[in-house]
Amino acid sequence: MYTKKYIDVITLALVVLIFVLINIYQFQIQSNIEKILNQNQIQNTQETSKENSNEEIVINETFSNNISNDIINNTIEENLPKPIQEPKPVPIAYPSDWYISIPSIDLVAQIKEGTTEEILNKSVGHFEETPTVKGNVCLAAHNRGYEKNFFENLKKLLLNDVITYQFGNIKKTYTVSNITIIKETDLSYIDNSNENKITLITCVENEPEYRLCIQAKEIK
Repeated sequence: MYTKKYIDVITLALVVLIFVLINIYQFQIQSNIEKILNQNQIQNTQETSKENSNEEIVINETFSNNISNDIINNTIEENLPKPIQEPKPVPIAYPSDWYISIPSIDLVAQIKEGTTEEILNKSVGHFEETPTVKGNVCLAAHNRGYEKNFFENLKKLLLNDVITYQFGNIKKTYTVSNITIIKETDLSYIDNSNENKITLITCVENEPEYRLCIQAKEIK
């Protein structure tokens, strides 16, 4: 029979052995856990690196495509025919000494381009579609009820009365050849002609549908 001392030694040895086995088991578990963690970290690092690489590839491809598109667009634009730029119209410089004089009705008035209300309130107006020197020079003005009524005595003109017209340094003299009443809508009297003449038009008193039209031929 084993003695009590012998049994105690055996028991202690078993306890130590169990403790060692437990530690070895725990160490293996910890090693496996660390190994798994390291593998996961490596895998994550590889995936992150791959994603960054893919992003760089996409960015580079986009940059390259943008450069290529810019080059193509610039090449196309350079080869496209340039639109023809029409020259801007040069405004006509009208002289300050542009006026009409009719001695028989004591008229001396400055002429301005256009027949708008603003023009006619301050001067005699020139029909823009008519010439200023050669051909049929056409003028208009108010005769009553406005700030300026330069043609108020136009109805007093008689045949062969003299009209003087000056455009800058060009001076012309006309004699009245035709006095008539025309419809407001009749624009034939301001048509141009090969004959040098001057046409003066104003309203007819109390007859809004009609106009007084004076025409004079240039004296050669």
